[in-house]
Amino acid sequence: MSLFSELQRRNVIRVAITYLVAAWVLIQVMEIATDAFGAPEWVLKVFIVALVLGFVPMLIFSWVYELTPEGLKRESEVPPDASVTAHTARRLNIVVIVLLLAVVALVAVERVRPPAAERASAPEIATTQDASSIDSIAVLPFEDFSPQRDQAHLAEGLADTLLHMLAQVQGLRVSARTSSFSFRGTDADIAEIGRELGVGAVLEGSVQRSGETLRIIAQLIRVADQSHLWSKTFDRPTGDIFAVQDEIANAVVAALQPADAPASQVALASNRTSVKAYEHFVRGDRLWQVRSREAIEQAIEEFRAAIAADPGYAPAHAGLAIAYLFSTYYGDKSMKEVRLAVEQATEQALALDPQLALAYAARGQLLANVEDLEGAEAAYRRAIELDPSDATTYAWLAGLLINDIKRWDESRSLLEKAYELDPRNLFVLGRYASNLSVFGDYNRAVEVYRRGVALDPEAPRAYANLAALHAQFGRHDDAIRAHLAQIERAPASPGPYLGIAGQFLRLDDQDAALEWFDKARALNPNSEYWSGFFLRREDHPRLVDEMEAMYARNPQRPQARAELCYARSIVGEYEQVVELCGPQVADVVGPNQEPLQLSALSDAMAVYWASVQLGNEATAGRLMDEMLRLAREGETSGFADASLHEFLAMLAAMRGDRTELYAQLGKAVELGYCDGRAMDNLPWFDAYRDEAEFRALLDDMRARQTQMRSSLRVEGF
Repeated sequence: MSLFSELQRRNVIRVAITYLVAAWVLIQVMEIATDAFGAPEWVLKVFIVALVLGFVPMLIFSWVYELTPEGLKRESEVPPDASVTAHTARRLNIVVIVLLLAVVALVAVERVRPPAAERASAPEIATTQDASSIDSIAVLPFEDFSPQRDQAHLAEGLADTLLHMLAQVQGLRVSARTSSFSFRGTDADIAEIGRELGVGAVLEGSVQRSGETLRIIAQLIRVADQSHLWSKTFDRPTGDIFAVQDEIANAVVAALQPADAPASQVALASNRTSVKAYEHFVRGDRLWQVRSREAIEQAIEEFRAAIAADPGYAPAHAGLAIAYLFSTYYGDKSMKEVRLAVEQATEQALALDPQLALAYAARGQLLANVEDLEGAEAAYRRAIELDPSDATTYAWLAGLLINDIKRWDESRSLLEKAYELDPRNLFVLGRYASNLSVFGDYNRAVEVYRRGVALDPEAPRAYANLAALHAQFGRHDDAIRAHLAQIERAPASPGPYLGIAGQFLRLDDQDAALEWFDKARALNPNSEYWSGFFLRREDHPRLVDEMEAMYARNPQRPQARAELCYARSIVGEYEQVVELCGPQVADVVGPNQEPLQLSALSDAMAVYWASVQLGNEATAGRLMDEMLRLAREGETSGFADASLHEFLAMLAAMRGDRTELYAQLGKAVELGYCDGRAMDNLPWFDAYRDEAEFRALLDDMRARQTQMRSSLRVEGF
């Protein structure tokens, strides 16, 4: 007898069918029961797992045993002429028919059953204690409980929109998106999340999609005792997701208000769109924040798809503007290539929604890149006004204000605010730690940077942050190692290759620097040399040629102009320096004697040196006074970076103050400065190269360079 025939004779197949149908019926009944009694979701999950685990033992049992009139017996103990398997088969057939009728009945009940949001069996949980003292909240990414687990983007988008809506509520601090969403997939409990983010309540939930139907469960939980302040289940068509967002946001605000307070309503999200456009936008919004070339390119495609699905959806246009901008930071685009597209996307977004914070943030970032600092500041401040929870915009504005020493305190306050809002955002974390380090709090900066790596060991940004810290304190070999870790995680982004090139220049290894620069240019043909590549005297002809070429490609870029003036001042083209960069400091040396701004400091140094060589003492004297004023203000403000002492040493060398030169160089070396190439080749150091004190400092730097190069070579670099 074949195995299949024996399985049929022993009713194993019928038992399997009966078990599966019965299990399905029980799951449906259990789901209705857990809904009605508000049972935790894990109850249904445990029940399903138990049914799955019982399937194989049941089949084995039906193979080994037979149900006889005398009770259960092992099949081997029942004589063939006494077997009743045929009678048992008929009884199993009847059971299956009854169960199938039950299936039909359950399907009918489910169709006519009212939505969970309208049933008393899905109650709204009232506040158990006064929650009016809670003034801060985190919105966690909603879980995706869809059968295929393919709706994570929709669940995340729902939570993100709720976060932005709640951020508009006066007096309610909302933890920023990146930090809140960083707990996705972790086993952190509500108490730990609350402590980490410094909030009094947490909103969490889940999304389950079946065809065109959504089940959304949301619950507001107090951090202090993890009690439920409010909870509700919504069964709606997918097109109603925006109405559900409004209802949840208003319910949360109501739960956090005192009982006798007048009812208030959250401003409804102004942007409504199709679910298709919304899903594309959510994917794009997540991708650009990854900050890698591949992710930025994918984000652009997602935003374009969202616009194709709904050309009137403003956030998609703003997102596209941001993604284009970031393609110049992490991809192969130049600002010249994308500027028009960014301007058009931003203007279209604001035409569709004049209150869209993301569009103002994009405008600010564009204007900052083209040196319209006043316009950029106004745009950033408007973005923050419209979305006070966006820590990234706080950090962008802080970076803008650093150009004015008188506003450094405000810049630091903005970074502290950004870090308070979003302590798990690696970009914000990096900016905050960098600010700590340049103002002398190195140990705290290291602690914050290491925390970034621990938060997401696979994030390229964490290693970019670490590389910047190492470079700042002259640990160029460690900076290279951090950049290599960054490349492992984002091999197509040119940034870390350029970073390694810069570190090898600091180590006076020009061949290695050029090799890594070539790798960056292979990924982004718009990658530009900077003057540090060609400081050696034998490279001076190429120095001017390369800087002229860069300026020709980027005539509106202040850094390109300053680099060309610097190059010409090194090789002795003084008239050309004054002609090109003199207009940038004309107000400083003119009759009105305007103060020098940090943004024009590089121009001022080149014009000063050229003016000295041309015998223009009045211009040179005025510029030196202003450069020293800025440097001293930096010292007074607590700036403690080696770059400040390097700058003061150069000014001392230019004006012939040996005492100040060696004092400032000594301080710079103590903080990690070891740029022997500059000391060996820049013309303002020519008068000191034969002095013993200068040679001793230079030998110390070269020894450190050699040590770091050797440690890298041991590792194969």
